[in-house]
Amino acid sequence: MNCKGRVAAPVDSAAADEASAVEEEPFEVARATGTLLSEPLVAPPSVKEEDECQGEKQQEDGDEVLLNVIRPDYERPPPPPPLQPLYPLGEDGKVQAAHSEVYEALKDFGYKSFRPEQEQAIMRILTGLSTLVVLSTGMGKSLCYQLPAYLYAQRSNSITLVVSPWSLMDDQLSGLSSKLSKEQREAASEKVKAGEVHVLLLSPEGLAGGGHSGFGCLPPADQLPPVAFACIDEAHCVSEWSHNFRPCYLRLCKVLRDRLGVRCLLGLVATATLSTALDIAQHLDITDQDGISVRLAAVPHNLQLSVSMDRDKDQALVSLLKGVPWCPHWHLFLDPEGGDLHELRRHIYAYTVDYYTVKKLVQKVFPPCKCRQIHQKQQDLARLPTCCRGVVPETDCRGASGGL
Repeated sequence: MNCKGRVAAPVDSAAADEASAVEEEPFEVARATGTLLSEPLVAPPSVKEEDECQGEKQQEDGDEVLLNVIRPDYERPPPPPPLQPLYPLGEDGKVQAAHSEVYEALKDFGYKSFRPEQEQAIMRILTGLSTLVVLSTGMGKSLCYQLPAYLYAQRSNSITLVVSPWSLMDDQLSGLSSKLSKEQREAASEKVKAGEVHVLLLSPEGLAGGGHSGFGCLPPADQLPPVAFACIDEAHCVSEWSHNFRPCYLRLCKVLRDRLGVRCLLGLVATATLSTALDIAQHLDITDQDGISVRLAAVPHNLQLSVSMDRDKDQALVSLLKGVPWCPHWHLFLDPEGGDLHELRRHIYAYTVDYYTVKKLVQKVFPPCKCRQIHQKQQDLARLPTCCRGVVPETDCRGASGGL
């Protein structure tokens, strides 16, 4: 069958129009009756779904009502009134001299007289004036808060707060309040509330965080006895540490004044430059120069400072070592392999001399001794049994140098 030239069969136009009309008929009816929906038809919700929707709507309405409620702003209760000082200012507006009562209390501490500047600092605290005490170590800084706290406790049921940066560290080492249980902390807090505690030692975190910080036993301000004054030990931390290491120091003065109503602050520090002292005084709100009441030299009288302008460093070192009056004999032990000797050379001579020059200097300064031979004999004797030594082993106990 030859299909060349064959074309597609003709389409019946009437049948196509009829099929299209059948397909479009439902839409035409919907358009005509106005029941055409723009969204797909879904099954009607059940009764349960209607109840859930109604509950969600009611909850949303309730939330909107709660959001529209005006809540009052929290107002911190006012701090308690400050405790009145024991002594007023003199007629000339200055701090009075120590009364007989103060000297009687001094005898109770076992002293007959004050050390330099102690009386002035103590009388300022008893007058209610904030004070910064700069005293060298061992000059009696602790008495500057202990004696006033003792006198305040005798006159009234008051408490003195002492903030120390070492209290938390000491507690962690000794296992005291840092390991107290909740019941023990509550018992200690009850003693404070009852007025059985007159001096309370706190860490800065314990004071700034209150009784809920876990570092101390400080009850709320309305349950705390009247605070006579607050002592900040190592007050240089207010200036040096407050901005990085212990930020709680930055809030100490604000907490003491705004929450506890403390108006008299005592800062204790051993050494402080003038700029540091002025910065501390600003934190303690000390406006008058008399507030920095104690300003002794930081160098003890038994310490001599000198500057050597000698060009011959070797001879200067020899003169220095030979000039020590309380050490007539010196023995220097250095590693012959070069360890300690190398350090001596590096620090003193800055690589300007060689090993043999330093060794020669050491031999010149320190006379030869028989320490190595004595040590060898002791080792040989230790290897022998006790019965063969002919002596009873003894122990030489000597007191350590240094004070408490």
